[in-house]
Amino acid sequence: MDEYEDTPDCVASRRRLRELGLNELLRLRLVRDYAIPSPAAGAEWSATPPAGTLWELLAVRHLLVTSAVVANRGSTLTLTVPGGTPIFQSTIGSNLAASLSAVMTWSAGYGAIANLAGFFSTLPTPPLVIPNNYTLRTATSGLDAGDQYSSIEITVREWSTGAVYWGVDQIVTQARQEAPTPLTADDAIPATLPGQPAPPAAAQ
Repeated sequence: MDEYEDTPDCVASRRRLRELGLNELLRLRLVRDYAIPSPAAGAEWSATPPAGTLWELLAVRHLLVTSAVVANRGSTLTLTVPGGTPIFQSTIGSNLAASLSAVMTWSAGYGAIANLAGFFSTLPTPPLVIPNNYTLRTATSGLDAGDQYSSIEITVREWSTGAVYWGVDQIVTQARQEAPTPLTADDAIPATLPGQPAPPAAAQ
C-alpha cells in the first residue's frame, strides 16, 4: 500500500481534485438551444458547432411545408464528416405528402412514432457527438423546389474543447501543488488540442 494513501494531506488532495473536476464539468458542459436560419425554398438546412466546441446532440425540431406538387417526401437527419460522407442517418418513419405542414422532432432516448399533429423519431443514447468540422443537416428525398424548411431548433450539450483542455491542465497543476509526493513532467497536459484555439489567458 502507498504510504501516503490515507494521510490527511492525500485525502485533502483527492477531495480538492474532485471539487475542481466537478467545477470544470459544470462550467464547461452547457446545454444550449440553437435557432438555425431557414434555408431558401427547395433547399436543405445544415448546422455545425462553433469553432473550439463540440456538441452532444439531444434534440432537433423543424417544420417542413410541402408544395402542391404531388410526390412523397422523406425527411432524414444526417451527420456528415468533412467531405460530405454520412456517418449517421435517422429518417422520419412516415412519408410527407403534398400540401402538408409537418413539425418533425428527433429526441434522444425516444422511439419513433407518427400522429396527425407531428412526426417523431429517435436519436442515439448516449448522445451523438458532433466535432466542429462535422455537419448536421437534412437529406430529403423527393424535395420539391417549393418545399420550405423553417422553425429549425436544435438542443445540444456544448463542450468548449480548448477550455476543457485548459481546465484539465489546471487540475493537474493544482494536484502538483497539493500532492504529498510531487508529480513529474510526465503528468503534463498539452496547452491546446491539435486544431483547437488557444486556451483562455490566466487571470492576473
